[in-house]
Parts: sequence; structure tokens; C-alpha cells
Amino acid sequence: MTAGAATASSAQATIHATAVRATAVETLATRGVGLARDLDVAGDGRTAYTAGRDGTVIAWDLTGERRWERRFEVHSAPRLWRRQLAATADGSQFAVTAARGVELFDADPLRRTARFRPARGRAVGTALSPDGATLAITTDAGTLELWDTRARRPLVEPQIAHAHDAETVSFSGDGRWLATGDASIVRLWDVHRRTTAGSFVQGGGHHLSLSPDGTMLAVTALNDKFGGGLEIRSVAALEPVRTVPVPAGTVARFAPDGRSLIYGDREGRVWTVDTRTWKPTGRMGGDGAWILDAGVSPDGRVVVTTSNDGTGRLWDLASRRPIGAALSGGPGQTIAAGFMRGGTQFAVIHEDEAVAWDVRPASWARHACAVAGRTLTRSEWTSLLPGRDYEPACAPG
Repeated sequence: MTAGAATASSAQATIHATAVRATAVETLATRGVGLARDLDVAGDGRTAYTAGRDGTVIAWDLTGERRWERRFEVHSAPRLWRRQLAATADGSQFAVTAARGVELFDADPLRRTARFRPARGRAVGTALSPDGATLAITTDAGTLELWDTRARRPLVEPQIAHAHDAETVSFSGDGRWLATGDASIVRLWDVHRRTTAGSFVQGGGHHLSLSPDGTMLAVTALNDKFGGGLEIRSVAALEPVRTVPVPAGTVARFAPDGRSLIYGDREGRVWTVDTRTWKPTGRMGGDGAWILDAGVSPDGRVVVTTSNDGTGRLWDLASRRPIGAALSGGPGQTIAAGFMRGGTQFAVIHEDEAVAWDVRPASWARHACAVAGRTLTRSEWTSLLPGRDYEPACAPG
């Protein structure tokens, strides 16, 4: 770690800064524990200790290597209502719409590997093909760009696609089809032929999701006048198949097996819809905060959602109950989330930074035990891992 300094402030935070440039690196908020009145740093510079006015002592990991969450830098993309996070099918790579284009990351180790700057305009939407070989970028100039992620070069000249910002972009599970949408038009693209395959008028803002087998397109609308809030169309004909009677929504996402669809609405509710009958089969949440984004784990058992109240949350689909408390790992509005590394981790993108979390229950238990320094009580276990048998990871042999 570079030499640095830490300071306690009246803003209930500890700031770690580099001594060479005297610039702030990170703010470590105490989050309601109390004002930090005193501070000391271990001799190796890896740990800081703060004493709060209420008598609470906190040990801070300054290296970031021992934390449950891992923070990583994403250059902020201004004025985007929904910043995109798009991952490959196995979660080994993911892309994020950022200020300087689209940034590509490897999930393990967590690091930025490339940055793609569109030839025309500012990037407003992105999607990554299931195999990670092709990156789609939409711009505020109304163009669609397709990039070869390995050769780092465009696959085709920028295509005129939309008159307005097309923030919603979706690949089909087989990688053949791509859907893009702005405030009025949805377009379907044949990625193999690199041409448009059709379009239709869809008033109001919306989110798009192509099914894993590439035969269906789910369209959600933000305006209350849209009948049902969720429309299913065929691919590639784009003929209406079904209108699902659910409240006006903000996001729809097919599960990896294609047998269900996750739908988030403006009241903070998360619906599951059977894709054979197109009937809602369950509902979770409902705290009033808009669902901005949703992701489904590769095994289809867990859903991660982000809301416009600045939080992210994990849901167990079988029990329809939240897993743990709401996650707020960074400042600003929580924009996007997605699973990585085969579903063992997920990333939450904020306006100013991003955080990666370990999803595995065993990791949660080990971390909680390490923080507590003892075996978890039954009530603590229930609070952290509801619905799971009491088997604390730090229980003696």
C-alpha cells in the first residue's frame, strides 16, 4: 500500500489519503454509529482504528483486501437514468456505461481491461453478448455500434438507429438478436448479418429483454396509459403475443432458463411471471421505491434489484423473501446490478462508484463471525440468513 494518512472528521467518516499527492482516496462512513472522535493507524498502514463518541471502536481495513465488499472505480456517466451493467452468460466479464464510453471488466480478478469510446456521440446504453465477444453501444447521436471485444475494433460502421437516447439494449441468449429502444421506437437487429430486422412504435420509456432462446421480446412501459405494463412480442416478426396485466413497470428480465420473467414496477414490487402461461406466479417487496434494475443468478434462485432510494437488495425466489438487509455500498443513487463469477458475486453500480459483493451464504456467515469474533447467536443467524438452518460457520469443531 502507498504511504498515506487517515483523518477523523465530524462528518462521521474516516478518510484515507495518499501522502504523495495529498488527495482523498476513500471515505469510510461510520453509518450512524456515531461521530469519530479519535483515530489511530497500525504500524503497517493496513488497519485504522476509530473511537466513537458513543464508545464504539471500529477497525477499518485500509487495503480493501479483507472486506466483504470490494470497491472498484467506474468513471461516472452523467445524466443517465439507468446506467447499464451487462454481463456475459458465465459472469466472467461485464461492461458498464461510463462517462468516457463503455468500460469492460474481468470479474476475477476484478479489474478494468478495456475502454471503448464510440465514434459518434456519448454512450448511453450497452449490452455484452453471452460469450463476451461482441459489445453493443448506443449513443446520444442515435447510433448503434458493434465492437469486437478481443480485437478492440469496430465490427461495422456506426448504424443510424434512433432519434433519441436509446438507453435500453438487450442481447438474446444465443447472441444472434439485439434489441434497442428509445422513447418511441424499438428496433430488432440481426447481429450475425449486422442489419436491422424490424421495428415498432412503443410510446413512453421502456425496458427491453430478449429471451434466452431468442424467440421472445419483453417490453415494459413507464406510462400509465400502456395497457398492462408488460408486452411480449415474437422474434423476429415482432408480432404481439401477450399483454400481461401487471402495473406499469420499469424493468423486465428473463431468467436464464427462460421459464420465468422477473418484472419490477414503480411501487418497488418484484413480480415473477410464468413464460408458458404468462401469468404472475409471485410478488415480492413493495416499499414504494422504483425498481431501476434487476438481475437473475445463473441458477435462477436469486434476484438482485436496485431502487431509486439508493439501495440494492437480494431476493430468494423460492421463499419470495429478502436475503439479509438492504445493501448500500456507495454514495449516490444505486443505478444497476448484475451477477458475476457464475453467480457467486454481484456488482452494484452507484453514480460515483461500484461495489462487488460475495453472494455465497457461507461467505456471509464467515464474515459475520469474523466481525463478531464469536459464534453467532440464533437470532443473529436468523437476521443474516433467514430461512436457513442454524449452522454458524464459526461454531467450534
